[in-house]
Amino acid sequence: MIKYFRRTIPLWPAYKTERKILVIESDDWGSIRTRSKEAVQRLLKKGFPMEDNPYSLNDALERNNDLEGLLSVLNSIRNLVGQKPKFTINYITANPDFKRIEESDFTSYYYITSDEQRKRYPQTDRLKLLYNDGIKDGIIKPQLHGREHLNVNRWLIGLKHSHPHLLAAFEQEMFSLVWQSPAIYRNEYMDALDYDTVSDRSNKCDIISDGAELFKSEWDFYSKSFIAPCYIWDDEIEEALSRKGVKYFQSLKIQYHPKLKNGFTYKRKFHFTGQKNNKGQRYLVRNAFYEPTSYPQSNQVELALNQIDFAFRHNTPAILSTHRVNFIGRLSESNRTRGLKGFTELLKQVVRRWPEVEFMFSDELGDLIENKN
Repeated sequence: MIKYFRRTIPLWPAYKTERKILVIESDDWGSIRTRSKEAVQRLLKKGFPMEDNPYSLNDALERNNDLEGLLSVLNSIRNLVGQKPKFTINYITANPDFKRIEESDFTSYYYITSDEQRKRYPQTDRLKLLYNDGIKDGIIKPQLHGREHLNVNRWLIGLKHSHPHLLAAFEQEMFSLVWQSPAIYRNEYMDALDYDTVSDRSNKCDIISDGAELFKSEWDFYSKSFIAPCYIWDDEIEEALSRKGVKYFQSLKIQYHPKLKNGFTYKRKFHFTGQKNNKGQRYLVRNAFYEPTSYPQSNQVELALNQIDFAFRHNTPAILSTHRVNFIGRLSESNRTRGLKGFTELLKQVVRRWPEVEFMFSDELGDLIENKN
């Protein structure tokens, strides 16, 4: 009974509707992670525990085949009125320019856009066309996830101090790598908007504003929603994004608001779907999850269906969280096959159990809530 109430408390004040609305949100698209199969083998030989993190073993820049597979699944499913699923792609707009950073002797940070990044990777020559086809067909929609999925300042400091794990990753044109010492390597430097000082905090606002402009440059529209890397952000980030047209924050029920102290300390802020901040922006809280790569031993389809059912029974939209890693085969074809197979089954079960289900992008749900209120 206590567990039940803990699950339902975030739903009590949430936006209510008898409509069966399903939003699918997927993070990390456009970001690099592990460079290649060869990079995995080199790092394993050096003793790095790549196998300890499913992202290190499986996540990499999406390929033509990966996006084709995802689009094929989305095109194969219909609800009662013939609507296809909608898939919100949360997109990273830039990645480190390793060559220029090394030439500066790790004293300066440079980036290249994700659009330009694709030209430096194999099997990506048709990605932009595929993205545009999916957008045109109304089955995918990019939204902003950040400029980099990287804490630039902390990463540069680590490189300047010649931390061996960072240098080893850098040699493979990577920045995220599991290491033995989480005390100095918290979140694998993926927490892009975390900070330790006032100047660093201000820099994060500049970075995210730049990221919003890069997003506009690539997709020809400003993103109306945003999801913070590692769910870490503060009020000043919200203000900076408000000026760039962001009206909705994708989130877990807990936001980690940095404190101005060293050591990764946070104020926990609780959110619910439909909640509005003092700038008029609203939060959209994830309440279902499909993560077969991270939890291969569990039945992720059944778990996701149960969570969707729980949301619908409590008259609130189901917001399903998933990550790019579940659909990527650059490092492991079996990973992509497994993820797409389960995702297909999940969507088939959804339209079978709730044929009246309505698929929405994140910003569409936000607009619905905003206009209703």
